[in-house]
Parts: sequence; C-alpha cells; structure tokens
Amino acid sequence: MKEVKEIKQEIKKLPRLLNLGSGNRKKSVEEGWINIDIDATCNPDIVRNLDDGLPFDTNSVDGVHCSQTIEHIDDIFYFMYEIWRVCKPDAHVEIVAPNHAHLFSIFPNHKRFIRPQYFEQWTPLEMWGDYLTVMNNQAETYGAEFVSLNESIIENSSAIRFQLQVVKEGGKIKKQLKEQFKKQNKDTILKSNTTYISKNDATTRKEKMILNIGCGEIKMLKKEKEEVINIDIEPFWNPDLVRDAERGLPFDDNSVDEIYSSHFLEHVHPDKINFFMYECWRVLKKKGLFKCIVPIGKSWMASPYHVAPMNERTPLFFTHFNHKEITGFDFKLIKTGIKTGMIDGKEVDWTDELHFELEVIK
Repeated sequence: MKEVKEIKQEIKKLPRLLNLGSGNRKKSVEEGWINIDIDATCNPDIVRNLDDGLPFDTNSVDGVHCSQTIEHIDDIFYFMYEIWRVCKPDAHVEIVAPNHAHLFSIFPNHKRFIRPQYFEQWTPLEMWGDYLTVMNNQAETYGAEFVSLNESIIENSSAIRFQLQVVKEGGKIKKQLKEQFKKQNKDTILKSNTTYISKNDATTRKEKMILNIGCGEIKMLKKEKEEVINIDIEPFWNPDLVRDAERGLPFDDNSVDEIYSSHFLEHVHPDKINFFMYECWRVLKKKGLFKCIVPIGKSWMASPYHVAPMNERTPLFFTHFNHKEITGFDFKLIKTGIKTGMIDGKEVDWTDELHFELEVIK
C-alpha cells in the first residue's frame, strides 16, 4: 500500500487542465481535468458563467480545452484574455468551434461566426511588421498573445479545431520571438508583458497606477508620477478604456496602486458585486486603496438606475462582515463619512453621499 506522502506527491504531479463549456462532454478528473459549465444539470465540477471570467490564479493552468463554446460568449476578447491570464507560459489551448461555412453554424443563440485563421489577431507583437496594427490589436486583446500551431476542418466540415499556444514573458516561445525580433534589426522592441498597453512596462513603471472606474464625463487628469486610466462602458464619454467592469478588469494581479469609483458601485448588479470587488482586490497591490463615493438615502432612491442598495453600513460588508473564504477578497476600512448634499448653499438630504476608503489586505 502506498504511503500518504507518496500519494500526495502523485497528486501534486497532476496538471491543472480546464474543460471550458464541458456540457456532457466531461473529461477525466483523475487526469487533472476541471470541467466547467454554466448548466448545473450537466453536473460539472464548477458551475460558472464563462462571461464572468475564470476563477483561477494567474499562471496556474497547464492547458485548456474548449469545444462548441466560444460562439456563445458575449465578449470574445475578454474570454481569450482570461484563458491567457490563467495559463502558464507556453500552455496549449485547443478550441473547437462551428465552421462558419456549414449550416450548423447558423443558430439563433450563436453570437459569432468562426472562420479559419480566426485567432490571427492574437498573434504576438514580434510577428507583426506594422506597429499601428500591433497597437490596434493590443487595445482589443488586452495584451493576450497566442501562436497558432495548427488548424483543421473536422466533423464532416461542420467544425474547426484550433491548436494554440500561450505566449508570455518567461516562456520559451516569447524568448525565441524576442531573439528573432532583435536579429531582424527592428528599431524598437515592443513590450507585451502587460495586459494594458501603455508607454511604460508594468515591471519597471515608476508611476503610480490609478484606475477611475465608471468615469462618465468626469475623467481624472494625470498628475506628475501618475498613470491614470479612465474606464467606462459607454464610448460616448471617450474614456481611455471602454470596458464593462462587471465582467472583470483587464490588468495583472498586484499592478494597480489605487482605484477610484464615484457613483458607479450602486449600478453594479447585486449578483456581480462580490466579483467586482474581488477583481478590484486582485489587481490592487498590497495596501492599495479602493476609494469610493456612492449615493445614500433619498439620493439613492431617486434614480431608477440604481440597483445595488447603499447606506452608511455598506462598507462593513466588504470588511468586517465579508466572508473572505467565499468572496476571495479582504479589505480593511480606513475611512468613512457622509457628505450632506448642498443646493444653492442649503443642505438637502436628497443628494447625500457616502465617501469611504478600503485598504487591501493580502
């Protein structure tokens, strides 16, 4: 009989493999597979809406299989970024999708047609010859990079199988591409190890990184030694990054110093509050700050667009009453206060605001 120590060593040797959108096509747990699907009746290992991101740490996954799923995804760029984020450098990703040229691709619940060479937009920076093309692609892919190993038409021409490999700093492929890039005497070696493309590499950046989430028309201006990214779902406001923050933040773990959010949190659906707060916690550095302003009382009740209830006790549910074992995040309340609304120099209770600050605990 094997000793417990030997068994634990064998368990540690198992790779972590994700079967995304597993449905009834589950893969063996004994081989390291984790089956994930939104439909609980399929009895997956994890019930999860893939549009909400992947609940795994960065660089923690050895491989991904995804069959007949990406055609149902709302935001393909965020979905591929999440696969890239959780995968280790050089990890293999297999995606099977309906062939756009086949009748099986035409279903009312399909949100896109998949053609051959569909993932060329995720080609690594060093393989593009046009700098503008690189920057335009990276603005959409959030810095995620894959190389295509193979494509094949399968299942009587009804589907396409894509074999991809993750390209990341620290991996063999990235190293080879950089060496090849240098040999070609390019003028500039493009950086690709950040998920938000800026003029500075996240690993050497000296500026303080600040996110202004739900900026609307009130954008934060960059001060000396600061890099400010204004984020909003509405392109009309011309933010630096158009993004639905309820679906996650496309930034590396521990890469942000401060998050500012004014009159946004009350618009986050209650089912998504914990995920949003987790994403803020994830990207913030240790002791990073989450600064928030929300309407309370009559101010909150006045708008039909407010969906998450807010009052002076709200911050406690992100700190003292937060079940970090479930939510995955942990904050400390360092400041809170109510600002009474003023109209024409007079106090009015229907514009009251709650101001609070949370500090990341990691």
